[in-house]
Amino acid sequence: LLEIIRQDVEHEPSRIAVLSSLTEGSEQALALLLSTHDPFRTQVTAGRREFVRQLAALTGSYNEKSRISAALRLAGESNLQEGWRISILDGLADGLSRVQYSQGHDPAMRAAIEGMLRSERTPLVRAALRVAAAVGISDSAAQAAALSRATKRALDENLSLERRLEEVELLALGSYDEAANTLLALMEPRQSLDLQVAAARAIGQLRDDRTGRAALSGWRRYSPQVRSAVLNLLLGRTAFHELLVSALEKKQLAFGELNLNLEQRRRLLWHSTEDIKRRAAALFGDQEFSNRKKVVDQYLPEVAHLQGDPAHGEMQFRTLCAKCHVLGNIGTAVGPNLNMAFSKGQEDLLTSILDPNAAIEPEYTNYLVTTKKGDLITGIIKGETPASITLMRANGESDSVLRNEIKEVRTDGLSLMPEGLEQGLKRQDLADLLAFLQQHHD
Repeated sequence: LLEIIRQDVEHEPSRIAVLSSLTEGSEQALALLLSTHDPFRTQVTAGRREFVRQLAALTGSYNEKSRISAALRLAGESNLQEGWRISILDGLADGLSRVQYSQGHDPAMRAAIEGMLRSERTPLVRAALRVAAAVGISDSAAQAAALSRATKRALDENLSLERRLEEVELLALGSYDEAANTLLALMEPRQSLDLQVAAARAIGQLRDDRTGRAALSGWRRYSPQVRSAVLNLLLGRTAFHELLVSALEKKQLAFGELNLNLEQRRRLLWHSTEDIKRRAAALFGDQEFSNRKKVVDQYLPEVAHLQGDPAHGEMQFRTLCAKCHVLGNIGTAVGPNLNMAFSKGQEDLLTSILDPNAAIEPEYTNYLVTTKKGDLITGIIKGETPASITLMRANGESDSVLRNEIKEVRTDGLSLMPEGLEQGLKRQDLADLLAFLQQHHD
């Protein structure tokens, strides 16, 4: 099996075949491939790193302390190239999270992890922190020191932006008390936009009920991109719905500035507590998105009489549709493939655009998963295994959720595609889009 990998590791089907056949000894395979004399080790390529990560994930999923300890000893070897070490650690963290590892750690595991936490290489430290959390190490002086270094470096304006962003990613793995103040400072307008947005996303990863209120406190100063990240945090956890609705009721937030789309509104109107649903309904509804047939009937005769410009229609497609649909060589495969759209009439196409819930193929129905931690994850179900569900959204973004972490799975029976796409478009824009869709695309 290892000889197959040595010869064909860049070929994904080969990696899958070997992993499927390797029912035992993944930690031994790791040690062999990364031994000093094995040619596999000499070149760190994307395919090789991915296979090492997958081997380590398999090792972690065995849920056996001895196997995990062996992999950690290998990752702890300072003469091993950093790329291999990070791949081992990331794989272990992924595998351990799948099985909710609970066997603790032995002195050798702790020593290996703490040795890597003392590294000056932030990506390695971040990977080691992930494994430390997975095996239950939370009281390490090396951890505290690593996060303290990250705090200083993230705030150090003399460092490169790339380095500071690495430190922000590391802080996302800390506790609220260790990381929140630094991340809040980095969300301020005086920082570069990339740092602001990265810090806003990082603070959203801190598992603490204080996070929502702290993130909301600087709302008036935030840039639009940071506001979007904070809003996603508040909507993404049921624990923060009360905070958001209360701020709207007290006029601390203006409803108009939130620019909530239909799916965001329905997180509060349909998928929260009964009290929040009632209060949200008093603030706003989704009535303006209802009765879409009237919209189609209004637009169809007006659009049908316009001459469409396919070139401008392509621009509309790239802006409105390519996040979820493929047409020719444009787009991302989330929703239905549109390469046969040329065979449909204007009425069919316009109805699909303006009234996406008129006819929904089952595999493109939107689902909402509520986790036991209170996270809300939406998307179409793109994959299922006995252990997990994978949801996919626009731009191909996806999340895999372990079944034993799920509190509830439900669907509102609606398409992932939002209603109201005509807002902000002229009739001519729609005519141009239809003209582009009705072209034959190879």
